[in-house]
Amino acid sequence: MNRKYLYEMTYQEAETAFGETDTALVPVGSVEQHGPACALCLDSACSWEVTQRVAQLIDCVYTPLLPIGFARQWMGYAGTLMLRRSTFEAMVEDVCKSLIWHGSKRIVIINGHGRNSAILNDVALRLKYETGALIVHVDWWKLGNTLKNEIGLENPPEELPMAHGSELETSALWAIDPAYIRPDKLMKEDMPFPIFPGSEQLLTA
Repeated sequence: MNRKYLYEMTYQEAETAFGETDTALVPVGSVEQHGPACALCLDSACSWEVTQRVAQLIDCVYTPLLPIGFARQWMGYAGTLMLRRSTFEAMVEDVCKSLIWHGSKRIVIINGHGRNSAILNDVALRLKYETGALIVHVDWWKLGNTLKNEIGLENPPEELPMAHGSELETSALWAIDPAYIRPDKLMKEDMPFPIFPGSEQLLTA
């Protein structure tokens, strides 16, 4: 049994764990399209993988993955699932408040989906002032961006190797599980391109 993963603990084991650490991780993702080569789980799979790896390095507990996020812009693609902003915000807030109730004073939300970010910022800031807990959110791909030279991404900057469904995300998902990738569907696209139907008509996505 994983002594850090709340989902697998008894309530007595969880009580002991909360007594030993005041740090908790909350992985958050999305179920949405990332082009024809990547499975819909990309955002969730990546945030879950990062969370488990971080948990191996620090004293913490971590929650089950919250796999569905705010993905309205991708509803034109089959299989995309979304929560309304208010629903997503309430879910994350309630999970964080549950952790605070049990003793967590430092919560790191590990996010896998860009449109979740602004909502997570709002939740983190509000709960900080309401409860005094330190709550932050981290977009995992931005960490990759700081290491792009070390990683050795091949795409030039004008092809946006850090973009949605591009080189970074596809490579990360491939490393997690090759079964999530359809190699015969990989393609080179000219960038920039509309990220969802109609987005070329908008100033911001």
